Amino acid sequence: MKQDAKDKLKIIMSNIFKVGLSSINDDTTMENLDEWDSLAHMNLITTIEQDFSIRFDDDLIEELVSFKNIYSHLKEAL
Repeated sequence: MKQDAKDKLKIIMSNIFKVGLSSINDDTTMENLDEWDSLAHMNLITTIEQDFSIRFDDDLIEELVSFKNIYSHLKEAL
């Protein structure tokens, strides 16, 4: 299941940021992906919450600025 969630997260991020799947990996962050701006970030968080039926704490949302960090918190929520 965990690998499925990781793959699903990669697909979501690829779609939101309009980049190829190969652009999304453990090293992807808001700093190194130009398409990841504040508007895209909110779209990303909303989409993740809807697709995985979870809710991130409002305080946490601003910290979710890397694939690795998002995936880590996603695993905890599932």
